[in-house]
Amino acid sequence: MSITELEDFDFGFTTMAEEDIKAEGVEKAHAMYDAIMPLLKNLQKDADKNPIINWPNRGAKIDQFITKLNKILAS
Repeated sequence: MSITELEDFDFGFTTMAEEDIKAEGVEKAHAMYDAIMPLLKNLQKDADKNPIINWPNRGAKIDQFITKLNKILAS
């Protein structure tokens, strides 16, 4: 390789625009939210009825976590 070729060599890296990176992050955040919410809702449904899962105040704690997730997603 000549010096000119070495100066132009980028090691195979590519760049993304900042807007594309943010959009990808938002898409992933929404996908994670959509995957987690059904689990939380199912855990919350039988919070007081399921003796197998020993999790005191499960309903209230899940409500707090859902609120936290909603705040994170909105920011």
